[in-house]
Amino acid sequence: MKILVIIEHDNENILPATFNAITAALKLEKPIEALVVGKDVKQISEAASKIEFISEDGTINLLKDKIYLEEGTVVDATFMSSKALQLFLKRQIAEAKSQNLLFSVHLKATMMKVS
Repeated sequence: MKILVIIEHDNENILPATFNAITAALKLEKPIEALVVGKDVKQISEAASKIEFISEDGTINLLKDKIYLEEGTVVDATFMSSKALQLFLKRQIAEAKSQNLLFSVHLKATMMKVS
């Protein structure tokens, strides 16, 4: 299941409710998609097309900005919880041990372009 966040804006700024919605969505640990709707929303799309890391103390670190997006571009992202992954692997290793099986894991990260 994906979570759709509609980016609320006033044609100049992304409204705080959007950030609250994204923060809440992140806690569900599901992929999030964001949608910008309106007329002449280029400025908002540009503001939404940067990647920032916001630490627990509120410090904002810009990771990537000026991501070029053509009109109609679909951007998709996902999030993986390291805690959930560690718990999953711990359970799988325990199950493999209980069955006297060799446990092997292969992790792969890919980037794909859909055209």
